Amino acid sequence: MLPIGWQSARGLRQVKSRWLGKSLWFGKPLWLGVCVLQLVACSALQQKAPLSATSVASQSSVEAASSSSDLNSSASSSAPAEIWPRLSANFVLEAGQGSRFQAKSAWFTKHPKHLAYLTRNSEPYIYYVVESLEQAGLPGEIALIPMIESAYNPKARNKSGPLGLWQFTRGTGRVLKLPDTAYFNGRLDAIASTDAAIAYLKTLNGLFEGDWLLTIAAYNAGELTIKRAMNRNRKAGKKTDFWHLDLPSYTEDYIPHLLALRDVIKQSEQYGATLLPVANQPVLARVKVPKPVSLAWAATAAETTEARLKQLNTGLLSKTTPPGEFWLAVPVSKKDTLIAALPTAPDIKPVAAALAVSPVPSQAVYQVKSGDSLWTIARKHGTSVKKLVSLNGLNPKKPLKPGQKLHLPK
Repeated sequence: MLPIGWQSARGLRQVKSRWLGKSLWFGKPLWLGVCVLQLVACSALQQKAPLSATSVASQSSVEAASSSSDLNSSASSSAPAEIWPRLSANFVLEAGQGSRFQAKSAWFTKHPKHLAYLTRNSEPYIYYVVESLEQAGLPGEIALIPMIESAYNPKARNKSGPLGLWQFTRGTGRVLKLPDTAYFNGRLDAIASTDAAIAYLKTLNGLFEGDWLLTIAAYNAGELTIKRAMNRNRKAGKKTDFWHLDLPSYTEDYIPHLLALRDVIKQSEQYGATLLPVANQPVLARVKVPKPVSLAWAATAAETTEARLKQLNTGLLSKTTPPGEFWLAVPVSKKDTLIAALPTAPDIKPVAAALAVSPVPSQAVYQVKSGDSLWTIARKHGTSVKKLVSLNGLNPKKPLKPGQKLHLPK
């Protein structure tokens, strides 16, 4: 995403980082962007408890549970067994159109295994995302944004700065009250970043008067980019919907990509694509840990593994929880086990990470620079052109565009 006011690892990044830099050149647009950020922050504070450096529990979670919270409530007995039919039922955006949409749809038809890769990565986070979107009244298609931004890898780190499922920059993270300390980074935490993304998207949607395509385009390119394009069209007597705007190529690709992905998930059999099964039920729960504990102790106490706790708590930057209280995510079946063991937790001193930055991700995101080619990128990162093409849905005959994001193979 660009900084609030700009594009994806570039849109919210413009809004995210350029607000503090180049956006200062724009006078009133800067004021508009800052207002959007302030509205987002106020909206988040009204809906959620502030995200302190030591807690990522939302106010609703705190009020709903004294010592633990299920993320989220269990699916009803009449609900689908898997998450994909439930998600598909919430798809409400208009049909895709144009050559870019047709090209993306054709690519998914030719690469059915790519959907299996995306759906595999989405567990264990997508249930929380889908449930949260339903509670907020947002379109189901929003749950697909992390597939495009990070391939649902909460550790994804773009070299230009954005992190996590939703690819927030540090500046945007600050505005959205996401902690960034030597112990915990909210941008890397799937739960905290999802709550922040929903608050931001709701605010953007109000700015664009309920038009979700313009909202998502603004998430990718920044609201100033979209507003300026709309103003140009108004002056020229043209329509101002997404399909008629002259936007950066990465944003003109972004919406067709999202809509094509939506269609292939909803009609996977027609596309010959494989949706790996993800249960339509909570995978994790949060337990309020009253004092710092080591992940090794918590894993033993909860009868799980340290690796599993790290997977569920990707915002943690060291092997202990932060100072003070902390809501630790655990497998939902292990919640009561950990709660019972908490009185026996030893007193420890929390360990800070060497630097308050994200760890090296298991999968990185690379932002294309001027002069880059698939061959030079593959050589630099020890992979092959074939893998880059397959993972990112590229046409190897087309040149890369500066600012374009590529996922690097693990």
